Amino acid sequence: MVFVEGVFTDAPLSFRYRCILSAHWPAGFQPYTETEFQPISTEQRAAVVA
Repeated sequence: MVFVEGVFTDAPLSFRYRCILSAHWPAGFQPYTETEFQPISTEQRAAVVA
């Protein structure tokens, strides 16, 4: 479930709502642990920008 905790009418549209996510995940589940969600190194960022 997603709950809207606050509305900021003077903020840009993409920042207008503060939401809370509530989920019932299986025991031991850890979201975003796959490689594609890990931080990239400074060298990798430089290569993407170049």
